Amino acid sequence: MLFYEDFIKSINSKSNIEMKKIEKFSVEAKKIVSGAGIGIPLILAGFFQGYLAVNENVKVMPGVFALVFLFLGIKQLRTTFSYKVIIDTEKKILIGEKLVLSLADIDSCTLEEKKIGKNLQVVLDIITVDRKQIIIPLYMKNKERFVLIMRLLLDTKFFIKK
Repeated sequence: MLFYEDFIKSINSKSNIEMKKIEKFSVEAKKIVSGAGIGIPLILAGFFQGYLAVNENVKVMPGVFALVFLFLGIKQLRTTFSYKVIIDTEKKILIGEKLVLSLADIDSCTLEEKKIGKNLQVVLDIITVDRKQIIIPLYMKNKERFVLIMRLLLDTKFFIKK
């Protein structure tokens, strides 16, 4: 796992980072391309099926396929483009799509490599004071900066698993 080792070395080589009041992290370009590469063809297939349903004396099956393809394509694009993680460094709050977490409520935060789906991904494994586990995959741009900010804000609660 050469990439993960290089990532750890680059994080350990940097000690001080200048933080803004609010740090925003959005999805990286590779994930945008793959998400759009799935969502756009699904939407186009939905439009084509809708065209077939209308032009062939309103058949039911192409209409159903049109609705399903359009729903899946729009959902894929929405999921891809709505990914964002925000850190409020003054209030020490981590905000995600369905997550609002005070950094004071974190018991431990571990940077590690976990298997998500078929691939190994670099993740932050967060355990809260009330023993809930939150896994944040690092799909974002500037993932190194995100980890450095979390390490500075959490200090002794932040660990790196090798």
